[in-house]
Amino acid sequence: MNKNKQSEKINASKKIFSEKEVELLANRFKILSEPMRLKIICSISVKEKNVSQIVKELGTYQSNVSKHLQMLLDGGIIQCRKSGNKHYYKLVDKAIIHICKKLCKSFEMDEEGFDESPN
Repeated sequence: MNKNKQSEKINASKKIFSEKEVELLANRFKILSEPMRLKIICSISVKEKNVSQIVKELGTYQSNVSKHLQMLLDGGIIQCRKSGNKHYYKLVDKAIIHICKKLCKSFEMDEEGFDESPN
């Protein structure tokens, strides 16, 4: 059975998310799948920071941070504000921190021998 038919069969029997929601979720998780982007999100989750501050905090290169900031901007996860010649970034999708904390708790539960199933 090809992948599309399997997907249709699963969706037909149990439709939790619409097709549009599935695409949005997949895109959001794709953005979050890079550890450096998660570190940046954590860095700017409480207070906005400029690129230099993020670079210093994370101990990486400016080009690396800028590349990831652009992906986070394009994904609507962060916002940028220009002040003089500096750009300041802040987290606008605060739900991401909540989701990540919930996932971390589920990992802890799994390590303690609890079932991962949502039931």
